[in-house]
Amino acid sequence: PVGAATLYADFAALFLTYTIGIGAALFLNKRDWLFAPISLFGLTMVFRIIHGLSNGFEAAGIQLIVTELILCLLMIFAWRSKPVSR
Repeated sequence: PVGAATLYADFAALFLTYTIGIGAALFLNKRDWLFAPISLFGLTMVFRIIHGLSNGFEAAGIQLIVTELILCLLMIFAWRSKPVSR
């Protein structure tokens, strides 16, 4: 029960951070707010790769890694290409 509650809380906090960061970047025109979601997606991807290398990759795990890589690249592109707000 405590482990499951921790898992659910961490999962919710992660997605809430993604949503706030991406929403602020989009609606408030604050591109620097993309740094938090980029970091979180990137670190999640790195640790999935480490886990896969040490325990073996599964098809679902590879799909998640590719999805996180694509999302990171899209956010980095948006972060670098969007004009600076004044």
